[in-house]
Parts: sequence; structure tokens; C-alpha cells
Amino acid sequence: MSRYSRLSSRRMLALMFVAVLLLAGCAAKRAWWGDTEKGLVLEYRFPTGSPLAYAASNQFKQSMSIMGQTIEVNAGGVTGFSVNRKSMQKGEYTLEITMDSMSVSVDSPQGRLQADTEQVIGKRFDMTLSLWGKELDVSGATEIKYDMGPEGPRSIATEFQALFPDLPGRPITVGDTWTSRDTVTEKNADNELLLTFESSHTLDGFETVAGMECARIKTTYTGTMKGKGRQGPMELVSEAAIKGNDTWFFAYRKGIFVKNSSEGSAEGIITGSGPQEITIPMTRTFMMSTELVTK
Repeated sequence: MSRYSRLSSRRMLALMFVAVLLLAGCAAKRAWWGDTEKGLVLEYRFPTGSPLAYAASNQFKQSMSIMGQTIEVNAGGVTGFSVNRKSMQKGEYTLEITMDSMSVSVDSPQGRLQADTEQVIGKRFDMTLSLWGKELDVSGATEIKYDMGPEGPRSIATEFQALFPDLPGRPITVGDTWTSRDTVTEKNADNELLLTFESSHTLDGFETVAGMECARIKTTYTGTMKGKGRQGPMELVSEAAIKGNDTWFFAYRKGIFVKNSSEGSAEGIITGSGPQEITIPMTRTFMMSTELVTK
């Protein structure tokens, strides 16, 4: 073999060795969302300059037994809102929430009450959200209120205090479970309400939703509902146990919450004190959903 041939062979071997190293390096690089088999990383990644529009709905039926008579109250609402990323620093997003639409109604033996939500439409507030979906600050929503007629003004803050599902903050595979806790509060002139939830989430599998590859998460939750208020001369105190389940979808390649559907129930009592003492058994069933309507 000539000297030239030996040099060419060595050069070829060297180039092949470099190519192997480059290929190995490329293979070692993993997408930021990890791997569905070895460990999926779920993080919120709101796009810059492209607001996400969502539609949320809720319905509940409450049944109370007063002096042998059953009284039912049915209520529901639909809210449309947009989420726009303003900034992201130290693992926390500042999001601008815009109220696009809203309707709230209550049907009771006294008739139908339709809330006046006109003053809410177009209002904006900032929300601080962690990389893993914990609502850190929604105080700007407390000053945005709609009119419930005889019930007085209500803040929209309760709609957003536990809006985004909490992510695990670690790589997970199918079957892995994590827990989260949420608190929702409501306070107006005559009433206070405190809801606490403890949820257990499980990565159940994968599904294509709205054209996006999504992680499908099944959630079961328990909690308590505590309230106090006044109706005329009577002080009312309520307490109930809550239980329910969710199924929600997260587009792990994009870092976007896509859809959630929830159903549950609450059972408890309302105690009244004042001119007379009363104890009212109460049950409540509810259904809620939130869904991305634009990508």
C-alpha cells in the first residue's frame, strides 16, 4: 500500500470516528419534555405574543331539606377568557388575563336570577403562575366584580384561584402519581366561603386532543367547604365534605394546558342561629370544564 493510500485510510478512519462521536452526541440530546418511556417532563410554556383563549363552564345543583320540605337550587355559568404571557423570571410567569365573556344564572323557588356581568367584559388582571402551575398571585382579580342582584357583588377571583392543574415538578412515566393542594376563598359583604382540596394525580396515558399530543391525567380529590353568612336576622354556618374526579390533558411538547373536565359532590349541613335554631342537611352535585378554544 502506498503512503498516500495509508494517509487516506487514516483520514477516513478519523472522519468516521468524528462522525460516530457527533451522532452519539446528537442521540444523547433529549427534547426538553424528556421521553414518554424514560421520563416525561411537564412544564408550562406559554407562547410569546400568541394569547391562548379558553372557555370554562360550571353547573351545580344544591338540594336542602328545610322542615321536611326539599328545596333545590340550580346554578351555572360560562366564562371566556384569554391568557397572554407578559414575562417570565426565575421560574414564574406573569400572565395577563382578559375577560372575553361571562354569564351566570341561578334558578331557585324564588325564580331565576341572571347576573349582570356587562362591567366585567374586557377587564384585565395579572396572574403570577409557577412553572408547574401553582397560582401564586391572583389578587388583581378581586377588584373585578359582577352584580348578583339581591345577593350583591361577586368577585371573579374564585374562577382563577385554582385554574391551572398542578404539575409534578419531576420526570414521570405512565402510572406515576403526585399530589397537590389548592385553596379557594370568596368574601363579600355578608358571606365568606373557604374551599380546600387535596388532589391525587396519575399519568394515565397519552391522547391526541385538538391536534396536539397530550398527556392524559386522571385526578381524584377530596376537600372541605366552610362558609358563614347572614340572611336577615339569622347567622348561617355551613360545612361540607367534597369529593370528585377530573380528567385533564396537557400538550407536553408545547407546554400548554388543553382541557379539563370535572365532576363531584358535597354533603354537609347548614346551621342557622338567631330567633330560632335550625339545622339544614345539604347536598350538592357539580360539573365543571375548561377547554382551549384556540391554539
